Amino acid sequence: MKLKLYKIIHVIIPFLLFSCIKENGNSYRDALYTGNTNILFNSISLDTISIDASKTSLVGRWSCLEDKLIWGDFFYGFFYIYNTNYNFENKVLGRGNGPNEIPSKKWVDYAVHEDEIFIIGSSYDYYIINNKTWKKINSSRLNFSTENTNIKELVNNPKPHYLGIYEVNYPGLNLSFLNSETLLLSITTSHPKINAYTSRTFYDQTKSIAVLDLKENKIVDIIGNYSPVYENYEYIPQFSNVLFTEFKGKLIISFEADSLIYNIKKDYFITSKFGNKGGNISARYPEVTTTENYVGVYKTDRPKYGYYKYLEQISETGILFRGYQKDKPSQMDGLQIYKDNTLIGDVDVPKGFKVIGYIEPYYYAQLPPDDLKEEFILFKFKINN
Repeated sequence: MKLKLYKIIHVIIPFLLFSCIKENGNSYRDALYTGNTNILFNSISLDTISIDASKTSLVGRWSCLEDKLIWGDFFYGFFYIYNTNYNFENKVLGRGNGPNEIPSKKWVDYAVHEDEIFIIGSSYDYYIINNKTWKKINSSRLNFSTENTNIKELVNNPKPHYLGIYEVNYPGLNLSFLNSETLLLSITTSHPKINAYTSRTFYDQTKSIAVLDLKENKIVDIIGNYSPVYENYEYIPQFSNVLFTEFKGKLIISFEADSLIYNIKKDYFITSKFGNKGGNISARYPEVTTTENYVGVYKTDRPKYGYYKYLEQISETGILFRGYQKDKPSQMDGLQIYKDNTLIGDVDVPKGFKVIGYIEPYYYAQLPPDDLKEEFILFKFKINN
């Protein structure tokens, strides 16, 4: 939301379900710490492959889909399909108005779950694709509104539980299916009175995740209060993105500035926490004092300071990966490896390294595409645990 309230905000709503009651800073603090440390290895062996990317836009990301590797191209709207020998097999979908095309101007991200892929576009548009037939099942648009309209209240007296103050957090977007009917996506608010730059209410009371009912095409809840780590700072919007993933119907959540990871049940109740601090993360983040200097601070701080970048749960093996950036001058990133809430590995990996999935017997990862060489860099590796 860029304060175009008259365009994208229509309403206020009462308390959404019961998440405001069950989630707050005390819930994070009161949750039992169940973590442990049993380091089984301090490095991993990476097999590296380069793939020609000259026929793609170079904007997108990789995933594992059953026994295939797929590149989702955000500009061209294609999925490029490769086998595990890295040989190109096919491309599907594409941008357009045809029966098996996606009309979105640009994809922003996608999530894979069983035989479905959820694609979100840059204009709150989204599409659900069957990844067996590669046909569109459904499409709709995210709507942060309900039938009860009161613009004046929303503008002048916003409350953290008003859905209408929220927007998709496109810069820090994270998507995850909770099950076949429910998708979770990152949200934020930039309301003049409640925002990450000038308001403590943002860190103390707002939510970070929207719960989207895919059958009803409706946001049915907002969850994910910011963790108590943000009480250690006044305003650090440059490290305020939420990280989450799903495992056996359970939500796993963390934040860029938080060394802890939280287990959340189906009813969004925080049940336990675990996690260890990554190597060479000082967490001495400079604070943002005005909205005007945020862009400059974001650009300078994100490359300079250590923070946690992503969570990737591998359902087939029970392994949870958490990637993180180290403080400068380190030229390496870090990768934490958890099994049953126990840290079993914390290893150095190349800068920009991101785990994308698992195809037995290998885990796969990517680097950002090389624009100059017009190529993709992928890795595969094993973990003997």
